[in-house]
Order: sequence, then C-alpha cells, then structure tokens
Amino acid sequence: MPAKPTTRAVALTTTLAALATGATIGPLASAQERQAPAAPGLAPAPGPTLVESLPGGTWRTVAERERAEQERLERERARERERAARERAREAMRFPIDEEGEVDYGEAGARFGDNRAGRAHQGQDVFAPAGTPLVAASEAEVVEAGGGEGDGRGNHVALHDERRDRTYVYFHMSGSPRVEVGETVVAGQRVGSVGCTGSCSGDHLHFEIRRGEGADGEALDPLEVMRGWPRG
Repeated sequence: MPAKPTTRAVALTTTLAALATGATIGPLASAQERQAPAAPGLAPAPGPTLVESLPGGTWRTVAERERAEQERLERERARERERAARERAREAMRFPIDEEGEVDYGEAGARFGDNRAGRAHQGQDVFAPAGTPLVAASEAEVVEAGGGEGDGRGNHVALHDERRDRTYVYFHMSGSPRVEVGETVVAGQRVGSVGCTGSCSGDHLHFEIRRGEGADGEALDPLEVMRGWPRG
C-alpha cells in the first residue's frame, strides 16, 4: 500500500505546479490585484488598477497617486504665479499724479535746482487741478504723514522704497494724507490729492526724490525719472 503523502510534500508539489504554470502564490500576489484571464476571442474585461503600498499598511491606486501629484504641481504653479505677481508689484512704478492728458511741469522756476531766495529748489513742481488724485510711485512704507497750514510743506507724505532705497516726498496736498506712518502702500495706491497747503502759489504737487530713508536725504532731480513712469 503506497505511503500517504505528508503535508510538506503536498505543499511542495503545489508550489512546483504553480511555478510551472507561472502563477503567483502566497504573499507575492498581494503586490497587485489579480485578474481572471479573458475568454478566448474576447478582449479582457476592465480590471482593477494597480495598487501600491503606503506607510502604515494602507494602499492606493496608481491613478490616485498620479492625481495627487498633478494637484500638488498645480498648487506649486499657483504659488509661483502669486510670487511672480508680488515681484512685479514690487518692481512697478507709477507717475505720482493720477490724471490723463499732458503733464504740466511748469516753467523754469518749477524745476529742480531753481534758486528760491538763495536756496535751491529741492524737487519738481507738477501742476494739476485741486483734488486730482495723488498715488504712490512704488511699493513703499509711509515714513512721514502730516502737516497743515502752519507747515511750509503743507499736508505731505514721504514714502520710503526699501527696494530702491529712495524716499518719494509729496508736498502741498489738499486735506489730510490718506495714509499713516508705518503703513505699506503699493504702486498706484491713493495717498492724497493735489492742493495748495503750506507755502505755495497755485494748486500743484511738489515732488521730491531723496536718497535713503526719510525726507532729509540727498535730493535728486526727479524730472527725467518721472517722465519714464507709466500713468494711469
């Protein structure tokens, strides 16, 4: 009477048979879901998507992984667009008077360096109707804001552009400044209105560019620079 095969022998026989047919056995099959072979003459039926192991013993399909990667890339592109927009805003410049039409820079006496009773004119006068909006020339911090009729500068603001290390100064505004010291403004933001407060004759903006931070730095001729700034 033939001997009864042992459990070990049965397992070995099963393993050899599986290997001979190319089947995946035991834990090796857990790396991907199995698909039944298609019937002869028929296209294979849509089967489960390949899966991958994640930390903690969880699983997700490859399609889910690709979708998550696509979403991550889109978020990164959106952040890059925001950074680029902020960078463009920091680099942007604007003409300080927000009005259309030809700019009135006045006569020779309105120019930088004109002799004013023994003292050189420190800025450029730009004439415009009272109430015309005045806007920030660039992204900057408000370092001065105040004045009034008792101050020769009248109502005024000074904006320090840290990127360029320049301070833009606005004199003779009508009414109080629309910004406060310590506030950050962006190019084109309203800071006040054209007027004639303080020591002045006729509605205009006295505009200065000072080197460094504050209204007491070295004065620079603004005219050629201003002519290159976009308007509106």
